[in-house]
Amino acid sequence: MFGIQKSISRRSINSRSALWNLTSLEERIMLAGDVGAAVALPAEVGQPVHLNSAAVQPETPRSVVFVDPSVPDLETVANGIDPSADMILLDGATSGLDQISRVLSQHRDVASIHIIAHGASGSIQLGNQTVDEAALINHQSELRAWSSSLTENADILLYGCSTGEGEAGASFVRRLAAMTGADIAASTDATGSERLGADWDLEHSVGVIDAALALDSRAMQRFNGTLEISIRAAGVTNEEQMELQIDGVTVATYDNVGGDAYGGQFQTFTYNVDGVSADRVRIAFTNDLYDEAAGIDRNLRVDSIAIDGTTYQTESPDVFSTGTWLSGDGITPGFRESEFLHTDGYFQFAEDQSPDGSLIEIVASGATGDENLQLEIDGVVVQSWESIGTANAVLSYQATETVTADRVRISFDNDLYDPDNGIDRNLDVDRIVIDATVYETESPDVFSTSTWLPGDGITPGFRQSETLHANGYFQYASEPVSTNPGTIGLTLGELTIDESLGTLNFIVFREGGADGVVTVDYATSNGTAGNGDYENISGTLTFDDGVTGQQLSLQITDDDFYESDETFSLSISNPTGGALLGATTSQLVTITDNDDVFTGVIFEDSFEGSTNWTANPFGTDTATTGQWAAGSPESTTSGSTTLQLDSGLTGSRALVTGLAAGGSVGSYDVDSGLTSVLSPEIALPDGAEIELSFSYYLAYLNNASNDDFFHAAVIVDGNDIELYSDHAHDADQSAQWQDVTLDLSAYAGQTVQILFEAADEMGASLIEAAVDDVKIESLPALPGTISVATTGVNIDESNGTATVVVERTNGRVGTVSVDFATVDGSADASDYTATSGTLTFADGESQQTVTIEINDDATDEDLESFTLVISNPTNGAVLGSDTSAVVTIADNDSTVADYLPDMLPIASTLLQNLSIDTSEIPGRELLRFSTEVANGGDGPLEIWGGSVSGNSQQVFQRVYQADGGFRDQLAGEFVYHPGHGHIHFEGFATYDLILTDTSGNVVASGGKTSFCLINIRQPLPDATANAGQVHGRGGDSCGNVQGISTGYSDVYSASLDDQWIDVTDVADGQYYLEITTDPENNIQETDETNNTARVLITIGNGQVTGG
Repeated sequence: MFGIQKSISRRSINSRSALWNLTSLEERIMLAGDVGAAVALPAEVGQPVHLNSAAVQPETPRSVVFVDPSVPDLETVANGIDPSADMILLDGATSGLDQISRVLSQHRDVASIHIIAHGASGSIQLGNQTVDEAALINHQSELRAWSSSLTENADILLYGCSTGEGEAGASFVRRLAAMTGADIAASTDATGSERLGADWDLEHSVGVIDAALALDSRAMQRFNGTLEISIRAAGVTNEEQMELQIDGVTVATYDNVGGDAYGGQFQTFTYNVDGVSADRVRIAFTNDLYDEAAGIDRNLRVDSIAIDGTTYQTESPDVFSTGTWLSGDGITPGFRESEFLHTDGYFQFAEDQSPDGSLIEIVASGATGDENLQLEIDGVVVQSWESIGTANAVLSYQATETVTADRVRISFDNDLYDPDNGIDRNLDVDRIVIDATVYETESPDVFSTSTWLPGDGITPGFRQSETLHANGYFQYASEPVSTNPGTIGLTLGELTIDESLGTLNFIVFREGGADGVVTVDYATSNGTAGNGDYENISGTLTFDDGVTGQQLSLQITDDDFYESDETFSLSISNPTGGALLGATTSQLVTITDNDDVFTGVIFEDSFEGSTNWTANPFGTDTATTGQWAAGSPESTTSGSTTLQLDSGLTGSRALVTGLAAGGSVGSYDVDSGLTSVLSPEIALPDGAEIELSFSYYLAYLNNASNDDFFHAAVIVDGNDIELYSDHAHDADQSAQWQDVTLDLSAYAGQTVQILFEAADEMGASLIEAAVDDVKIESLPALPGTISVATTGVNIDESNGTATVVVERTNGRVGTVSVDFATVDGSADASDYTATSGTLTFADGESQQTVTIEINDDATDEDLESFTLVISNPTNGAVLGSDTSAVVTIADNDSTVADYLPDMLPIASTLLQNLSIDTSEIPGRELLRFSTEVANGGDGPLEIWGGSVSGNSQQVFQRVYQADGGFRDQLAGEFVYHPGHGHIHFEGFATYDLILTDTSGNVVASGGKTSFCLINIRQPLPDATANAGQVHGRGGDSCGNVQGISTGYSDVYSASLDDQWIDVTDVADGQYYLEITTDPENNIQETDETNNTARVLITIGNGQVTGG
């Protein structure tokens, strides 16, 4: 503390003012030296005491001046005190009342006591305590003892700002006068420098004041101190800027307002000024910011302001706001009764008129002394007391209206339990007194939200206890109440942010109520974003009583990888404490990438110059001739078939199997095996849409088979992944360039090589192949083209559902959607369930399906159809050329008799033209034989082509009926064979060579399964056809309608391509040669049990015989 020394002798007292120097001394109360007497003209009772200098008259009784160390400009105060007075500088660390009592106990006949300290309405700051009326009551024995040290007409002058203001000040002065027996004078406004709007008048008094002021006029003029305006405020983000305005002029600006606005933790901001009334004060919020993407929402919360010790609550009905948001009308200027400024604006306070209302007194204490207490009326805090002490204190509040007990709550808001440091704060409220009526806290009609009892812990209810053990309140004279813990939710359902954001904040709100302590669990979960893209968090949020908002934060990873938009979500769950979940419990976060991706050509080779392709790269090629080479090829023809072109597609050179000309098997063509060629390594950029394109041809003569091929593949990490294949057929095929485009996006970010292969697998075919203009490029990121993948879908009524595939090509970037709807045709609601909706393609997704329910009714109907149409692509996607699919339904309810075929394989034909062929494929033994399938039913086998998809075409079996009509049913597919130049009915028959022992194992099978169905001869002339001949064909060609008439057969001679079984590795011996027609039962027949025929054959020494 500071001590005071006099530096003037007694003889100089009349010539100049005494000078006091402040010197740092030991911690003790210092008494000034000479004790003189100061007199002045007495003040009239009830009139303001104007504190002017007094003449020094040594014969007057002594005066004692007590100065609180918190007083500003302390040296000016010390030097202005009359040297004849005893001046005491109080110790700020101990009780001021105790110090004054000890000093007075050593004095007698004190005529005046002067107390210079900070004050507020009904209180004055002395040492480490705020002395209010409750403190006077608690120290009444000490105060009554003061009278023994005072003269009969002694005066006590209180220089604290506003100590005598209002009813609280008047009551304080009356009680002090009653206890001490002295006449009391106190200030009702700011005390201090006139330059700062204050004065030295003590406007309120009890009794006749005879004493003069403690300071001389020079000190009063020089004194620079005043009391302050204080503001209790907090920010949501701690970046808020607040301004104090007086009469519309900004006098102070406070940046980065701290605290916890949602948690009710406030900071105090002060400004020194006196003589200002509340109606001249505005608190403004000036830097609002709402950034949804960054999770920023600045808001300012102002709990209250205090002016000259008087507290003005912001939520008071007479406070005007221009920036408060309410759910009913948003942000609208008015008397909002809220502590929040949600946007730039201000609170305009109003002067307290101190109307005549109820006097509320609270008798309370704390377990540690640090407990805070709040008085609420109708749920609004009207007065707060901090650190109320451990002894019962009487806390008073003068209401502006008559208040009944059922409107009163006493709340506790700074609970702390720290057993390691022996701290356990609890608030004890003995009783409240309203207009002299006592209400005991332990009464059965007092409701508590935070009283602990052994049986059930802390549970809201009528607890009949005086103690609040946690943050909560007592509600007096109330009927049983239901607390409202509120609902907990997130502010947004979806949020899009940039990868560079850094910190992402989530706001979790409690709405509709804030009673009690509640918790809610939270956790993030991956979508397309993984743990490397953001910080995964989980845990539990706690909302204390009255808290309405919490904030969660996590970090977004700003990596260097190009990525499509990625998503994750934050969800809340499992609320406790009676709280419920709100409408929004999950927030989907989309992270947009900020990394560039390369677009353009990555690799290109037209083989016009040097090349780095490697032939036979793995050393496993088996072809004896026709190895891949880059160069200028020579033209090769065979009859009218061109097998090798004499140039590339765009130049003279290409990548060719055997550059030299050769017109026979084994002469520069691919012969007896596989030849391959591999590109150099190609690094594909990460995250790109990558396309491989090239041109090729595969040429062959009619001695080729389905086993001969051209393949394209990609090599990734040593794995061979086929991308494209083209197989030969038993027909002449001239060289003709074809363009191929393939998607390599799945291999983005990896190093790949392109592999081309060509094969004469059986060694007997004349095969040539070439490749030109190989290019790999990174395409611009596109959302894609959406089309129907299959424009025709044929189903049987009994299937239950029909499926239409919708695909996205030419780009898969971003999330896109397309609408779909069914449209009736000949089929309507009785045949299928109409549907419509939207298909959504996630980022990178290329296919979706629409499933439509088909009604399996009991009505005999013809073929019926409806259409599925797609429309309205979004987010940059476009529609392709195919925007609809026709769905055809085949009926299964006919009750009319059918004329059906009966497919009979003829066993004797198998023995005709039996031979072992060693010339077709050198080094291989081929068992050749003829087959014949006849129709022994009463109706034709008639196959009609339906919807086409690529090389495949669905087909129907047309069944003629007894009433002269017909019906169609699904029966498999036609497959177009370019080498043959026509279509075959797939899966019509199979050939097998079977052991004759009891195992019946198949030891070899034929490769031919698809056939062109025509009438060749009539082996069953007695079979009667009850329907006409096969329609729509010439009898010996393979068109869109094929079949076998009743009594007729289709014959497949031994000389036809693929009309054999390879028996090279079959041991000599006896075997069954077996043919099975309709192995998948696709055709409806009169008899399904007679579709197999077999004969016994003997193989030995390269020969085959029947039997």
